[in-house]
Amino acid sequence: MDAGSGALNAVHESMISQVKQSISIPLLVGGGIRTPEKAAASVNAGADLLVIGNATEHNPSLIAEICRAIGK
Repeated sequence: MDAGSGALNAVHESMISQVKQSISIPLLVGGGIRTPEKAAASVNAGADLLVIGNATEHNPSLIAEICRAIGK
């Protein structure tokens, strides 16, 4: 699932959860994930992998912050 590169809004957790319940393959979610909190919410909703891009250009330490937030 992808909200798009540089999306203003990320995919909502309820949508992630609904899709996850309907598929049997890993769920990749990206677009609009700019904070560790949003990353954790996406993983908690069912995302198996996160696509983080534009936000790390402005804040390279975001990757480490997200890893801590999701327990990786």
